[in-house]
Amino acid sequence: MAAVDFDSRKQPTVDDIIEKGLTGNGGCCIQLNFFTMLVLKALGLEAFAIQGTHFGAPVEGTHCMVVVKLSCDEIYLVEVGGAFPILEPINMCKLPVRIMAAGGFPYEFRHVSPGIIGRYHIGGGLLSGAFVNQLDSFSNFKFIIRSHDLVLFK
Repeated sequence: MAAVDFDSRKQPTVDDIIEKGLTGNGGCCIQLNFFTMLVLKALGLEAFAIQGTHFGAPVEGTHCMVVVKLSCDEIYLVEVGGAFPILEPINMCKLPVRIMAAGGFPYEFRHVSPGIIGRYHIGGGLLSGAFVNQLDSFSNFKFIIRSHDLVLFK
């Protein structure tokens, strides 16, 4: 959105997102993740968008991701539109979950408080490199779970 003149900016419609998604040219999180959610729904899966906020962002809701519910104990976070890639679905019912990520540093997804999940960089980050203390962790964004479908989160 920063590349679009301020007066020309508008919230994309579902049709805009589908048109952009079908081009295969990529885009920002709302285009890529929302398009992924629409595709998953078209395949018959229970999928919905959730709000995320990047660390240090001046306002809440600077990111969106997709949650897919396959069963009561299989609820996954899917992230295809992030600058820091999540390379596999994250089972949100089995937190904390640690995965390898771009740059070779693991991410860990943890409960922060009721309804809020954080993604932590462990030992370093893609842009910052290795932390001085390899046991340090840094939360680069949090997810706000607001759907009544996710009553499983403890």
